[in-house]
Amino acid sequence: MWTRWLMVAALCGSVACDGASGVGDALDSGPGADSALMEVADSAADAGPDAAAPLPDITVDGPFSVGFRTLEVSYTPATFDAVRSLQVAVWYPTEATSGPTATYEELVERDAVFTDAPPAGDAPFPVLVFSHGNGGIAEQNWTLCERLATHGWLVVAPAHKGNTFFDFDKKLDPVMFLLRPMDVSATLDAMEALAPGDPLSGRVGEHIALAGHSFGGYTTLVVGGAALDVDFVDATCALDTSGACELWTEPRRQLALAGFRDDRFEALVPMAPSTHGGLLGEGATGSITAPTLMMTGDLDLTTPDATNGDILWGGMVGSQHLRLGFPTAGHYTFSNACELGLGVGADDGCGEAFIARDRALAILDAFTLGWLRYHLMGDASVLPLLDGEDPLADGLVLSRPTTSSQIR
Repeated sequence: MWTRWLMVAALCGSVACDGASGVGDALDSGPGADSALMEVADSAADAGPDAAAPLPDITVDGPFSVGFRTLEVSYTPATFDAVRSLQVAVWYPTEATSGPTATYEELVERDAVFTDAPPAGDAPFPVLVFSHGNGGIAEQNWTLCERLATHGWLVVAPAHKGNTFFDFDKKLDPVMFLLRPMDVSATLDAMEALAPGDPLSGRVGEHIALAGHSFGGYTTLVVGGAALDVDFVDATCALDTSGACELWTEPRRQLALAGFRDDRFEALVPMAPSTHGGLLGEGATGSITAPTLMMTGDLDLTTPDATNGDILWGGMVGSQHLRLGFPTAGHYTFSNACELGLGVGADDGCGEAFIARDRALAILDAFTLGWLRYHLMGDASVLPLLDGEDPLADGLVLSRPTTSSQIR
């Protein structure tokens, strides 16, 4: 679903699409900075609204600069013999205000994101893992990842090997439905087990969330506990003559039946999620208990609501979940595809027919951060936005699994 955008994006090469240069392999050590922001966040949940200082405004950048690095995660997925290696993009808060700047996959330069800068303070950070779309790149939602880093978050995005722009051959390998959720959990495992000499060792905090776009939305829901429709797979494979379904035979069928739920993830944010033709069928999301903010666009052509968002949302149970509907959003509204300025996604999220880009990104960033701050840190100051009472929610449709109404 990201292939078309990235084919055009590759034309950027090493030319600036937004900022400066270079991706490093390891962070420099340093004394770090004061970790007061994290202490405020933790105390907010424990002491109540009258006892804690307010956290920074979620509609603007926070007090930190953005550090960036990449690392490699290797693991052996269940039911597989070969070691799987993933490149992982990592954003984190830093006090640095200068230094080598980051380039994402030689496509997008970011002149205010500092490669290998020392992380701020020495306290653990809340964590968001992000899962990219089909045929995408780990950094595809860079403005969201950077915004969270400025607010004190550690953001980690694995490049799903075999399903990125660089290694995707336009034919989806069914094994990705199994590997992607395992990639997410393995990435978190690796971050929690970084060697003592790594500057981010010991920095994974107790608050952990998961977000993703498109195929990454599917991945988010499955890791959150959505059940794969194995009967659907059986029926589909019974008609298959290509041999692709050989990958779904035992013991992987049992793996799919067991599911990929990882309870370390306390909140979920799937954006324009896909059912992938019925693999997540009606009722598949009913077992998800982690508070879920599902974002969908009425004009989405790639994962239309009728066959994706509506089905996935229809299975959700519990008032802890929220759907954020964009009447004038397309599929690429929920990513940074349009920011390349090359006309990509003109018919599916970019262009004058859709919500203005600045407003779309402002909503996406603020709602995601607000959702995480409320459900993970007990920050009630974000409720006016989450309840649709803030002007930023004008024109959006907010609904709970038991009610649905136009807000403002």
